[in-house]
Amino acid sequence: MPSLHFGTSLLIRMFIAAYGKQTPLRVLAPLYPLAMLIVVLATANHWVLDCVADICIVVVGWQAEWLLLELRPIEEWGFWVCRTEKPRDTGIDNW
Repeated sequence: MPSLHFGTSLLIRMFIAAYGKQTPLRVLAPLYPLAMLIVVLATANHWVLDCVADICIVVVGWQAEWLLLELRPIEEWGFWVCRTEKPRDTGIDNW
C-alpha cells in the first residue's frame, strides 16, 4: 500500500490544471482521477484508504518541490565537477 493508481491520475490532473494551455482539457482534467477512483473501488482492487494514502503522497510531493529547487546549486556544482552541463532548452515546443 499504496499502489498509486489513483495518485498517478491525481498528479496528472494537477499538472494539467496548473500548466495546461487548452481550456477544454483543463475543464475535463478532474474527470480522470474521479474515473480512476471509481474503477479502483468498483473492481475491489484497492480500498478507500489506499486512495487517501495516494492523495497524501501526491500532496507531500507537490509541496516538497521547493527542496529540489533549493538543491539546484549543488546540482550545478556536480555538473561543473564532471566537466559537463545540463541540456539547454532549445525553445522548440514539441507539444
